[in-house]
Amino acid sequence: MVHLGALQNHWLCLAAVALLAAIGCGNDPVPTRQVARWECPATWVAYERGGCGPAVLLCVPGGGAAPGACDGVDLSRPPMITLPDGGTVRGFYRLPDGGIGGGWPEPGDPDGPPAEDWVPDAGIATCAEGWLRLPDGTCDPMLRTDCPEGSGALPGGRCTPTALSDCPAGEYADPGAEAQGATVVHVRSGSNPAVADGSVARPFATITEGVRNVGLRGWVLVAAGVYGERLEVGPGATLHVLGLCAARVTIQGISSAGTALNAVVVSGTRAMLDLRGVTVRGGRGGLVVDHRAALRATGVIVAEASEFGIIGGGTGTTVEVIGSVVRDSGVQRGSASAPGLLVQSGAVLRAISVLVADTAGLGILALGEGSTLELESSVVRGTRQLPDGTGGGGIHAEGGAVVRATAVLVADNTSAGVRATGVRTELELVSSIVRSTRPVRDGTAGYGVDARSGAFVRVTSVLVEDNTDLGVGVGGAGAMLELASCVVRGTHPRRDGGRGQGIHVEDGAAVHAVGVSVADNTEGGAFAHGAGSILELASCVVQGTRPRSDGNFGPGLWAEASAELRATSTLIADNTSVGVLVRGKGTMLELASSIVRGTHSQSDGTGGLGISAEDGAVFRATQVLVTDNTEVGGRAVGSGTVLQLGMSVVRRTRPRPGGLHGLGIYAYRGAAVRATGVLVADNIEIGIGASGAGTTLEILGGAVRRTRPRSTGAFGLGLLAQDGAVLRAIGLLVADSTETGITLHAGTCELNQVIMVGVVPSRLGLGIGIYALGEAQVVASQVALQEVRGAIIAALPIQELLRAQVTVQDVFAREVRSSTVRLGSDGSRRRPEGRAVAYGLHTGSGCMFDATRVVLDSGGFGFFNASGAITLRQGVISRQTDGAGVVDLATPDSATNLESVSFLDNATDTVTRRADLPTASELPSPTRSE
Repeated sequence: MVHLGALQNHWLCLAAVALLAAIGCGNDPVPTRQVARWECPATWVAYERGGCGPAVLLCVPGGGAAPGACDGVDLSRPPMITLPDGGTVRGFYRLPDGGIGGGWPEPGDPDGPPAEDWVPDAGIATCAEGWLRLPDGTCDPMLRTDCPEGSGALPGGRCTPTALSDCPAGEYADPGAEAQGATVVHVRSGSNPAVADGSVARPFATITEGVRNVGLRGWVLVAAGVYGERLEVGPGATLHVLGLCAARVTIQGISSAGTALNAVVVSGTRAMLDLRGVTVRGGRGGLVVDHRAALRATGVIVAEASEFGIIGGGTGTTVEVIGSVVRDSGVQRGSASAPGLLVQSGAVLRAISVLVADTAGLGILALGEGSTLELESSVVRGTRQLPDGTGGGGIHAEGGAVVRATAVLVADNTSAGVRATGVRTELELVSSIVRSTRPVRDGTAGYGVDARSGAFVRVTSVLVEDNTDLGVGVGGAGAMLELASCVVRGTHPRRDGGRGQGIHVEDGAAVHAVGVSVADNTEGGAFAHGAGSILELASCVVQGTRPRSDGNFGPGLWAEASAELRATSTLIADNTSVGVLVRGKGTMLELASSIVRGTHSQSDGTGGLGISAEDGAVFRATQVLVTDNTEVGGRAVGSGTVLQLGMSVVRRTRPRPGGLHGLGIYAYRGAAVRATGVLVADNIEIGIGASGAGTTLEILGGAVRRTRPRSTGAFGLGLLAQDGAVLRAIGLLVADSTETGITLHAGTCELNQVIMVGVVPSRLGLGIGIYALGEAQVVASQVALQEVRGAIIAALPIQELLRAQVTVQDVFAREVRSSTVRLGSDGSRRRPEGRAVAYGLHTGSGCMFDATRVVLDSGGFGFFNASGAITLRQGVISRQTDGAGVVDLATPDSATNLESVSFLDNATDTVTRRADLPTASELPSPTRSE
């Protein structure tokens, strides 16, 4: 990615030239000359020693402005810089603490990224009534483990009223005031049908007989016993069948001609059955309601039906199930699903405080246009796979059905905990838990919540945890899922080690998430794939994404293959490989008002990037803090790739475990980076870099601060453009770099209104403000440099063939200090060490330096021409006390042209030297060093 090794040799060449310059150049006293003046550009003022410099540097106490030059200058208000495209950025001004401010923000600024300790309000907002709020912010349904045999645990610490302990004293249940004035008959298994009249003394022997004799209105009270029969309620009848209790009254399904019959059937217009306190076991279907009929089942158990436990079918049909258990349907079903609850063809089914357990294929199924399922305070668990290894879903809606579920626990199912599929299918899940969905036999699936093929799913205040493959999955054109105030965590990978993602959207579907915590998933936190796919997050947290079993990958946010991903006010932290990743032509990712923090390396030690745009993707980041990541804070790679950063901060990038990199922003292989109002600080090796033909790096109103060297002491460059890359910067502050402020290695650089403060030497002992190497081309205007330890601007060739060209206008440089230079690479060579005096503008063999309106006020040398070409029009060279104002080595190829240049208080104004100077290995020991 970064090709810096070749630069080391050129550092050595430059060091040799600097040492050559230190070998005396005469010391003839020079009289003081007249101060030179010219018209200053906007935001610059006259300097006390001639020429001009930035007001932000000169108009401070002791800053050196000429008398009266700062009258009317207000350094507390930033000037505006007009950009080539007509936009504007803030120029340089002084902060209340005296520091230099500009177009970039600090974390926590109103127009910048969030403060470092900011955390969005993500997670479950409210718990269902009777659920316990846990310390981690999730909710516990308080399922009991001591429910009596025959009953099931329900949310809120309750049990279904279906155990033996729920049976009342006496032979029959008491219908109470409801039955007053109505016909009441009694049924007891084994009684004598020959004398039965339905009284307590002479009850009917079968429920069917009781129903037949009660008429169209009435109550049938059923004593304990097993009733092997088919119970039917027909059109116009409104009947109440009350068993003593579910633990002691069983309606046993029967067969006819070897075919199982439905156990209880309510069918026909205005047919209504109120069924209480019974167990319905076996039969093709347990409770069947259709043709505009109605059923209300309370405190019942429906068990071991072969095809479905309870079914409501047809427009106008209603089913209500309360405090009941539906279990073990499909025991003898074979290869087809046997849902516990099934609503279809426009019927309505309401289930409150119901346990649906251990059914085959599906726990609950809502099927068809107009079908409605309402589920509350219930549990759906343990759905079994079919013999072919498929199925096992908890709640399933398709074909235009509508499902609304509140305070529901969906756990330990297979394939998908909750799924909706098909156009106009709707599913709403509120204050619930979907957990521990198992994969199917081939090791795939095991999704928590899934929406497919045009379905709409809304999930609010739901915990989705410990599922497999996908926590939340959405796929297919038109499918949409809305998540609000949820937690999606702990998704496990498939058997092959892949996926395990928190949120996954693909194939033209959409996910909108607000206030969602996505944590501790595998391979990807939130992922969008495919043209038309949209993933939007607001006020979310995406953290702790683990790598795959091979130790690789694990981005927090991830989009590819022409998908769109947008995240606002989101914290992306402690993920693996890349915090936020976008790749592929046509893929777009927008990130705003967010933090990307603490991304970890992969198992091989690579990666850990904050944000990365790759292979033609577009990444736009606004008001984003990218901090404490590994290897690179922000990366763009590949032709057509665009990374746009606005009002953002990239800082404190860590090196790989091996000590390499730790870059702020880097672009290569033809990518484009545009950074407007960006602060890049406290990174390692390179603050901002670009490499490769076609790669462009544009920085508008930004700052690059405190770039530190590697642990070896090398590098620490503020900015780098190499191998044909193009760097453009307007309104840029480069502060406290190591080795160089800006390096161009066979690259192109355009600088306007740039301030560089503080370049310290690397382990080689040189610090250079702007370094142009090889075929580098630099065009700069309104550039100010101070506190540089070594050289202001240097232009050197590569192998005498690839030559740099530098054109500057309005340059101000002062406080350039000498440094200690070390040469040689191993113990077999001499390692001269000595003091290299400072110099301002340096050109090497065949290189060209064209300068207009330049102020060089520093100790050392002003211009140093080593067989190149230098032209200076209008300049002030002053206080070159260690050397000379201008040095020309006087080789056949060197040319120095000075026009209107003033010299002031130099040791020597101009010196011409012979070309027969010693080589680096022949240098004598220096007389003094630092």
